[in-house]
Amino acid sequence: MFPRNAKWVEGKKIEKPTTESPVRQVMADEALKSGHSVLDMGCATCIDYELYKGKEIHYTGIDITEKYLETARELHPEIDVRQMNVVKTSFKDGEYDTVYMKSLVEHLHPKEWKDAVREGWRIANNKFMLCFVLLPVDGPPQYKYHPKGFYNNHVSKQELIELLEGLEGFKSLEIHEGIGRHDLYIVEKKL
Repeated sequence: MFPRNAKWVEGKKIEKPTTESPVRQVMADEALKSGHSVLDMGCATCIDYELYKGKEIHYTGIDITEKYLETARELHPEIDVRQMNVVKTSFKDGEYDTVYMKSLVEHLHPKEWKDAVREGWRIANNKFMLCFVLLPVDGPPQYKYHPKGFYNNHVSKQELIELLEGLEGFKSLEIHEGIGRHDLYIVEKKL
């Protein structure tokens, strides 16, 4: 289970972010193979940036919570981070080679997560990745609102796959289960 008392969840400054999770490296490797730009939707403090630093890739992070972005700017003043809602952004169609949401979909309102997925897909030019720590479930979704103002949801695996395979320009879907404690869905577009 994801540790909800983690410093970044509480909005406290993180002195040294960690990129030790094996799924992060898999996602970075996929992004590096797909082009020269990556958008991290729901980036929080941009802990993934370390995986791209010094490589020929433009990293952008967006998050709705300004205090996380302030920490990201303090840690990495050179990066492009913006405050935006993942459901409706100001990016152009296909603006980034790779777009991903890491442990984000499961924390969105049950009526918004599909719109966020469609928005990420719209922005992606080559590849779109969804990483889950609260794993999709067989059967009906399990939506749970936490009194501190966030959701801990398990989306329906079937509903998720149907949504992804029905996206305009869909080419392929790879599902990697059990990368550490995460599941990773990698969706490619027709070029």
